[in-house]
Amino acid sequence: MIRQIARRARRLAYQAKTHPSWCVSQLSYWRARLETDRETLGIDRRIGAVAASGPIAESYPLTVVIPLFNKETEVKRTLDSVFSQTCDPQRFEVIVVDDCSSDSSAYLAARYLKRFPNYRLVYLAKNSGTPSIPRNVGMKLARGEYIFLIDADDWIAPDSIETLLGVAEESGDDYVVGRTVAIGNNPVERITAQTESALERRGVTLEQMDDPFCQLAPRSRIFRRSVAIDNCLRFPNLRYSEDSWFFFDVLTHISTMATTTKRVCYLNRMQAKKSLSQQSSIFEKLETKLLTMQHVMESDASEYAKRQMMIRLIEFDCITRVYKRYSFLKRKDKSKYWPYLDRLIAIIDLYDSEHDALEPDFRHDFSREVIELGRRGEYDKIAALSHWYLEEPKEDFTISGGRVYENTGIEGVAPLLVRLRVYADRLALGPSEAVLTLRCYGDRDEVRWLQVRSEADLDAEANFPVEYLDSTNATVTIPYAQLSALPEGPCTVEMIFSAFHRAHLRTDELEGELGRGFSVVDGHLAYRA
Repeated sequence: MIRQIARRARRLAYQAKTHPSWCVSQLSYWRARLETDRETLGIDRRIGAVAASGPIAESYPLTVVIPLFNKETEVKRTLDSVFSQTCDPQRFEVIVVDDCSSDSSAYLAARYLKRFPNYRLVYLAKNSGTPSIPRNVGMKLARGEYIFLIDADDWIAPDSIETLLGVAEESGDDYVVGRTVAIGNNPVERITAQTESALERRGVTLEQMDDPFCQLAPRSRIFRRSVAIDNCLRFPNLRYSEDSWFFFDVLTHISTMATTTKRVCYLNRMQAKKSLSQQSSIFEKLETKLLTMQHVMESDASEYAKRQMMIRLIEFDCITRVYKRYSFLKRKDKSKYWPYLDRLIAIIDLYDSEHDALEPDFRHDFSREVIELGRRGEYDKIAALSHWYLEEPKEDFTISGGRVYENTGIEGVAPLLVRLRVYADRLALGPSEAVLTLRCYGDRDEVRWLQVRSEADLDAEANFPVEYLDSTNATVTIPYAQLSALPEGPCTVEMIFSAFHRAHLRTDELEGELGRGFSVVDGHLAYRA
């Protein structure tokens, strides 16, 4: 504690000189921490009533916790997916925490829960305004060895609990995560957070994961309850970023984790009502991201964990989700963005003053350029860079040292490195297999395989090894027998690198229908089974 106070005092003294806005951020951060502590201490006071089925066992392998607020059109599907599990219903309990819903959500939940042998429906006496307090209440009441958090508008696959519990009991890992499939108004399914479900892994540490903090939402994962209870971990009382805060804490306290390629959760992108995060302004979101960064820097996590989490928050949350969005590009008055960028740079400077510099480890040159332009106060060039990224064709590039650099045409902005660019030059169709000739520029050492995946069934895919002929040229042999196992319909053809990143195959030398189901679509190689 003394070391934490001394470290905090040094930070305040340093930042008060160079970035006075840091002091404002510190006040906001500790106000959020105090509010979280006050809300958590008041959990027992918040519980207005508990309806339960009996008898409730002393312990279960798993507890499902569902926070509920005004989801009357979605909660039936969510509960149906829980009740229809292939897992023995005596092996898990369900806790639904209603946050003072003003519609019929709680009534519908009470009616449906009666079909299940082990449930508790908790009514909060006061609305909290975030999913954090209902989740904290559910974890406090849970008797399961593992916790499975499900939002009341999402749903899970029929074997989700059996899958996650099976992996946990087989491996003994503290944390297990599977595949999440997003479904929106467009009927095409999309896998989210691909790093988590790219491979079957058991007993891996945080340091062995590729991009360990890439996705920190609660869906598709279970974690050992004792990790949260023994370390007093809880969701902060924030309207946004509470997931990132909490699961950073969880992941830095576990011993080992496991991942599976099996689908677990369906993420609902079809809801008519906007979620809380959709209602939040970009500036409210940025505020909570800055608070989360301060939490990371104040934590006792390892230097590796802090560094990886900081990079994720800076690049993904504060740059990609802001300056690579049309909402930023189309806003005529962008002046409100710049104070948040200045505060972000202040946090980076503070981190760099105590550790190795963050920017050399950024994964994207776009991020480095935004930070550098922000340091120079050249905000108009950030807007120009956003316009180039979102609107301009990426045909002006140079190849140097086996790497591709895209030229933005913006004065003072260096060419941006492309991690991997792949060209399909030739497709030779034989009687039993096709041979694809490629040119690969960039991180070729991280290439794993060429993948053909069905768009109709995302679990159906065929992977083919890449054989390099020299530093650039490569071939891929594709037996037709493997392709015949794919369901009928369109398929994507992509190069998989660094465990889960994907690159389309450009086809400057190919055009039209190529035969055997291969074709060129929008300048990329495609396949129809």
